[in-house]
Amino acid sequence: MNGNCKNCMLCFRSIVPPHTGVAVCDELARCIADWDLGKKLMSVSVDNASYNDVAVNLLKANLNLNNQNALVLNGKLFHVRCCAHILNLLVQDGLGEISDIVCNVRASVKHISKSVSRLTMFSDITRQLNLSNKKLVLDVCTRWNATYYMLQATLDLKDVFPRYQLRDSNYHYLPSEEDWSKVQTVCTFLEEFHYVTNVISGCEYPTSNLFLLELTTVKKALYRHVEVDDVPNKMSFVRSSLYKLYNEYVEAFKAKSDIDTQNQLSAPTTSSSSSASVGRSRGRAEFDNFTRNVGSFQLIKSKLDVYLEEGVHIHNESIDPPFDVLEWWNANYLKFRVLSKMACDVLSIPITTVPSESAFSTAKRVIESHRASLAPATVEALMCGGDWLKAYYGIQRKEKVIMLLSRCLDL
Repeated sequence: MNGNCKNCMLCFRSIVPPHTGVAVCDELARCIADWDLGKKLMSVSVDNASYNDVAVNLLKANLNLNNQNALVLNGKLFHVRCCAHILNLLVQDGLGEISDIVCNVRASVKHISKSVSRLTMFSDITRQLNLSNKKLVLDVCTRWNATYYMLQATLDLKDVFPRYQLRDSNYHYLPSEEDWSKVQTVCTFLEEFHYVTNVISGCEYPTSNLFLLELTTVKKALYRHVEVDDVPNKMSFVRSSLYKLYNEYVEAFKAKSDIDTQNQLSAPTTSSSSSASVGRSRGRAEFDNFTRNVGSFQLIKSKLDVYLEEGVHIHNESIDPPFDVLEWWNANYLKFRVLSKMACDVLSIPITTVPSESAFSTAKRVIESHRASLAPATVEALMCGGDWLKAYYGIQRKEKVIMLLSRCLDL
């Protein structure tokens, strides 16, 4: 095993409207069948649209029915809701508490940015206050991080607005000192979410190995504003689920070991093989099977207990490269065989759909006004082919992939 995450676009399918949960489930099922992934599927990461809930629940029921509970923890880890979308919902809920103030700030920026003379007047005041390095930012209402940039920028210039009002009798949107205090509180709160969003959406492989630290950051921000008294029960639930999951992996590992042993014992031998070598081979296989069972499955204290009782790994942040938890489990595979396999499976679960969406951003180049009649199969070939070429040649910049796709289209 190795601790390197791989990312590959397998399918790019067109779904005929309406996009119901049943239709999405049927298309997913076809893709899974085409690639024979029924018994290899760990989880499905989707955004929070209601039809996705229906689709994933139907798909989970089908997989459990056909594969006799093939999903780990009976599918409790199967449905992964997009972390970036959840963060967006949290932030939008928080911004809703000061929606009137946000509207005032937005109206202020729009009013000043509407004419050159107003901008010039505002800039003159910023120079007088030695704030000429600060600029106004107008947000896009549908993007919370743009609203955060706007609030942060205006907060830095809050002393300019009352002075501007003295010079412009048509300006009626000046926030009060209490409003600015609320904006300051909200910006402090949003700063944590902004950092977490950048980490999650800016990573090429946003998997759950990144989740714990960023989730802790979010929880700390929430705990400063919300009373939380159910921590012991949640920790007990997590610990119980961890042991259940580990026991499933132990049973699966034991079953695989038994199958491997049977294959070794039943393997045909060549006519030139001596009876002594055959005996040694069979004896070695039986001994290996015995040591696997005794050494791995009949210990009073499990490897999970041993791992949890070990000291915490302290990594020096000044050392480059930064700590990679997947690489750590890969390095400790021989010590924690079952546990390392479980850790790599769980820690490689995608936690957001944002990078998946960015993978399709080349669609504007593939399907455009001059190429709007491309068949779905052609679009799929171009999208998947571009992704595979990028991985094969180690291309990091999308522009090079787009250039290759354009050449293919022009042939």
